[in-house]
Amino acid sequence: MKRTVRLATLSLNKGKYDELYSVIKRYTDAKRVFVAHLRQTSLWRLLDRSKSFRDYAKARGLYPEGINVHLIDQAAFDAVDTCIRHIESCFARADIKAKTWRRFTDENERHYAYACLARYSAIGQIMGGGIPEIPTVAIPPDAREKIAAYLHRVIRDALGSSWPTVVKARSMSLDSTLYSVVDNETRTGKTRRYVQVVGSTHHKRISLPLSGISRVSGNIRVVLDEEHRRAFIHVIYDVEPLAAATGPAVALDWGITEVCTDSSGVPHGDEYGRALTSMTERRNKTGKARNRLHALSKRDAGARRTKHIARNNLGTKKQQARLRRTKAQLQTISGATIKEVVYGEGNRTRAKKRVPQLPSQRPREIIIEDLSHLQGKV
Repeated sequence: MKRTVRLATLSLNKGKYDELYSVIKRYTDAKRVFVAHLRQTSLWRLLDRSKSFRDYAKARGLYPEGINVHLIDQAAFDAVDTCIRHIESCFARADIKAKTWRRFTDENERHYAYACLARYSAIGQIMGGGIPEIPTVAIPPDAREKIAAYLHRVIRDALGSSWPTVVKARSMSLDSTLYSVVDNETRTGKTRRYVQVVGSTHHKRISLPLSGISRVSGNIRVVLDEEHRRAFIHVIYDVEPLAAATGPAVALDWGITEVCTDSSGVPHGDEYGRALTSMTERRNKTGKARNRLHALSKRDAGARRTKHIARNNLGTKKQQARLRRTKAQLQTISGATIKEVVYGEGNRTRAKKRVPQLPSQRPREIIIEDLSHLQGKV
């Protein structure tokens, strides 16, 4: 089992942030071309192996000039992964495997259909009107033709006219050859960890100072945070699976002043209500002030003061940023509370996790009331 951890950097100066953005933009431009090119079903045979598409893109001259070739390799791999995720999500929403199981009763026919769905080369061949040959499955040609026609119809309906597009330049994927990790001492004697990622200039990297000390290894993703002019480093860690919980069952009642209350009457997440009240009161206060300014701007339309108010006091940039921060705060409180309930007493970070968590400290079952069927006033 794996888990992705976001490591935040310190705020970057304008020159460093702009240089990082320029690298990510060129990465995004290359990925956009690759994703658009992979829309052709005849090229889906290259999705089975990402390096095959990389070689194809190089041979066709799709690689841009003046940028690190290994970085464009990562853009090609990223484009293949994006297309695969899109296809699989469409298959999952349409429930194609379950439909195929109900459609065909013969085991060999099911085996052939599932083998086709597991190979993107076979899917591309089916969408092009062909009939794939699977060496490991021996069925008559008329049965293959029948299955291919059915899969063509359900896949066409599942995919429709949708295809992923790359719009915003905000992230790039890097392997271990495109970044390095160094530790330097600050003026106060503390250790600062830097992630040096590939830059726009040959043999020159961009140093991103992390806000803490964490292990950075393997493939990473650099994501820009435009609001705070910083970046996040997404790192994948291995997580050991937990043993089955053997603690007592717990019933939860969701609340507003707190996240939830368990069957013992203990409230969890008391700060949720305070954060929600603070957000509501501030939004009510600022909303009334905005309404007064909006009425003033309409009454004296065209005046210099009205234009100044409309330009500086009736925007939504700060309002949306405040709403994002509040939502993040509520999600953090809710997540920490649920973790506290799910992991029980073993959730405490005691002595830097030197105390192991026991299965008996986690509830074996969490019971909640389903209110989704209720409508109107209750």
